Amino acid sequence: MRKTQLLIAGMLTLAITLTSCSSEDKAVQQQENARTVELAKTTEMLDFESSLKDWMQAKRENVGTTSRAAADEQIARQAKALLGSIGENETASKEQTTDELVRATMRAYSKKLTEQYRAQNQ
Repeated sequence: MRKTQLLIAGMLTLAITLTSCSSEDKAVQQQENARTVELAKTTEMLDFESSLKDWMQAKRENVGTTSRAAADEQIARQAKALLGSIGENETASKEQTTDELVRATMRAYSKKLTEQYRAQNQ
């Protein structure tokens, strides 16, 4: 009888300990999730990212000139749209090669994302 009571008490203690640890883990996980910042990307940002992926792939694979020209045209169009939406109209209106335009867009885009991140963390 005494052994049974000790066994039950031990099991209850173990169950309570595991439950409390589990609750602490959930609380820590919720805090970490709260720290994760979701940046609200515009459609121009998402379109640029998609076009950038396609453009880089076409450039890496050395596809035919027609496909490469289409990829260049699309990335240039998306880059100018993104630059216009984030207020970099001066950069968008410059006459530059596709590579230069993509680099300038990526710098401006990175700057914009950093600003958004800092604004959400204040």
